[in-house]
Amino acid sequence: MGIDHRGFVSEKEKSSLYSKSKVFIFPSSMEGFGIAVAEAIYANIPVVAWKLPVFEEFYLKDNRIKIKLIEYGNYNLFANECIKTLNEYGNAKKHDEGKRAVFQIPSWQTVAKNVMTTIDSVI
Repeated sequence: MGIDHRGFVSEKEKSSLYSKSKVFIFPSSMEGFGIAVAEAIYANIPVVAWKLPVFEEFYLKDNRIKIKLIEYGNYNLFANECIKTLNEYGNAKKHDEGKRAVFQIPSWQTVAKNVMTTIDSVI
């Protein structure tokens, strides 16, 4: 089907994959926060995902965020929105050239260190 499931990837490979992406399709319906969606949005990649309360709460308040939330279970609309978003990529690319973020995602060790530093400063 042309799906390349990578499983776990390094932070360097993840950054490279995001930088090459046209659209971030997120078909999971059982998410807490959805860090991958946040990373894709940060990288200025359009996202298509199910309409989950967490995504509505965080992302629908800002109209600059490119996210399309589809009512869960409407598989035809989900597929159509994915195709539509991919087709829009060519048009948007002309206008967004150079706007895509190149970012370095901090390692979990760095995040943990920052959290511990914050906790230590409060104690």
